[in-house]
Amino acid sequence: MLQNTKLDDDELAEQVHIDFCIRSSHLNPVEITAKLETQPSRTWSTGEEYFGKALNPQTKEVYQTKRKRPQGIWAINTKGIVQSQDVEEHIRHLLSILEPKIDKIEYYIKHEDYTVQIHIWWESAIDHGSYEISSEILKRMANLCQHVRFVYLLNMKDLLPD
Repeated sequence: MLQNTKLDDDELAEQVHIDFCIRSSHLNPVEITAKLETQPSRTWSTGEEYFGKALNPQTKEVYQTKRKRPQGIWAINTKGIVQSQDVEEHIRHLLSILEPKIDKIEYYIKHEDYTVQIHIWWESAIDHGSYEISSEILKRMANLCQHVRFVYLLNMKDLLPD
């Protein structure tokens, strides 16, 4: 039997969420929603206008500017859905939604015009930390995407001078 060496992620993590996304300049969010029979957390289409932030290099002032989306996106996120700070609980939640649809997701994975990714967002409540993902869970994730991105942020507030 393997020894459980997992740390208590609830104490170390300030924020955890997992994002599954399909991206493409040819993406049709309505079509993907219908094909996967799942409501996304967010979508947008290529060329859709939105307001973003920009920095004036002379004045260092941040201002809003209108931009166009370079790609469409269809995404499911665990933020606000899974209350735990345990990374694997977030992943298991997404797997429960996505694995039954693997045959439909594989179309996007195999199609060169699409990028399918899972983003793991983990923000430490202190100035250090870590988390674990079992190899079984990693294998299951790998079947659902082309790439896994690990976003790891440290809380530096306590290290900065007042």
